Amino acid sequence: MSAMRLAAIAVAVIVSSVGAARAAPSFDCRKAQTISEKEVCRVPELQWFDRQLAHLFREVKAKGGPQVVADQRAFLAKREGCGNNLECLEGAYQERLRTLGQLSDATDAVASFRPTQFGGEMWVVRYGGMTGAIQLLTVGDGGHTCVFETDDATQAGKGVLKAVVQGDEGACRLNVLPEGDDLRVETHNCQSFCGMRAIMDGLYTRVRR
Repeated sequence: MSAMRLAAIAVAVIVSSVGAARAAPSFDCRKAQTISEKEVCRVPELQWFDRQLAHLFREVKAKGGPQVVADQRAFLAKREGCGNNLECLEGAYQERLRTLGQLSDATDAVASFRPTQFGGEMWVVRYGGMTGAIQLLTVGDGGHTCVFETDDATQAGKGVLKAVVQGDEGACRLNVLPEGDDLRVETHNCQSFCGMRAIMDGLYTRVRR
């Protein structure tokens, strides 16, 4: 993980639930007992990964059978082994999410992208119905950062995702538009999700793993 990515995580911690559809993981943080569970409850970015992983796991569990359940237990053990190491926790969640995405019936279920003109990363998760999820962290000049998360993006035709999230200045509208194997992000009225020298609009190229 790059230092820039870790810096974006730190900003996500500071801004807490700004731009998030719901600032909580898939489990009850009041019952969190282990170090890793408490760290997931502390970091909004990890909460988003946890919610998407739980959602995708429910979708593919019946299709994958006992092996998917066994693999999920192995993931939980791996997560516990990370303790409060953010890089380890993020890597464990991302690896498991990609594995579950390969079992999903949705087209291009899980993928990550990097902007071509500034720092950061965007994760997109598509589900079997008409919904999807977006997590976007960008870093512009002077370390100014944009933080945008939603669990409630709408899947439109030809792979388009549309999200509307309430910000400090009204409804922020973010569209994710396919360009070949990459994605273009277009926003309207989303300034409150960004520092003065950071933007979200632009082309994002697919991360190959």
